[in-house]
Amino acid sequence: MIVERILAHLKHPDPPAPRDSFVPLPKMVCQAPVPDLPSIEALVLDVGGVIYDDTCWWRWLVQVLSHAGVRIRHDVLWEDWESQYLCFGKRDEQTFWASLRQCLNRLGLTDSCCDEVQAAATAQRKQCESTLLPFPGVEATLCDLSQLQIPIDAVVGACSTSEQLGRRLRVLSLASYFHQAISAGDHGCSLLDTSFYQQLVQQRGMVAEKVALISSKPRHLFAARRCGLIPIAVNCLGNFRTDLCLGHLANLPGQLRYRCNRQAA
Repeated sequence: MIVERILAHLKHPDPPAPRDSFVPLPKMVCQAPVPDLPSIEALVLDVGGVIYDDTCWWRWLVQVLSHAGVRIRHDVLWEDWESQYLCFGKRDEQTFWASLRQCLNRLGLTDSCCDEVQAAATAQRKQCESTLLPFPGVEATLCDLSQLQIPIDAVVGACSTSEQLGRRLRVLSLASYFHQAISAGDHGCSLLDTSFYQQLVQQRGMVAEKVALISSKPRHLFAARRCGLIPIAVNCLGNFRTDLCLGHLANLPGQLRYRCNRQAA
């Protein structure tokens, strides 16, 4: 089997970040002075890459693909799949793999190789999900944010449902900190679509300019900014300029308190 030979030469995939050894990702964008930020009345938190590592399985997959002759970075593969192949209809394992197979076929993998990759990657995906942990300090940070009386919505892309996101947050013991768990896919959108953020703001009855999106994905932040939301980058790779860019979510409560104190003064 092709994949068995590939896996025999693979190094162990990087595990999710342990609770006591978080290292901020490189290439952080310079942040503008905090006083330039408008007031924030609600937060929308794009959970992957901010409260837990959502790259483990994708990094494992690109290692497999590299031994099959396909050289691509995990973030490029994920972004290509999200923007070009992701389905918004029935979202289950079958449709997930159908869309991913299209992406892998375009990269040069044959159908037989895709079959073997899927067989191995299905089990690996379940393992990554079962060993998921929040980044260090996330629970304490969410507790600090809750004391600021700013409601927080958790959002995820179309690859998960709202129910799946809610269950994941409960397993991580973080669900109580969020007003609601929302999947863009349940709205027939992705987190790349401005229409999703428009719907979210309308449902909350708020002004877009007073709602902030916290995300590690530059293109999600860009879409939110186009809709009028305040983009806050956390662990963000890439060339995205925003008013506030943080290396870790733990830095956010202090920045918001600073802003609130200035307004009170």
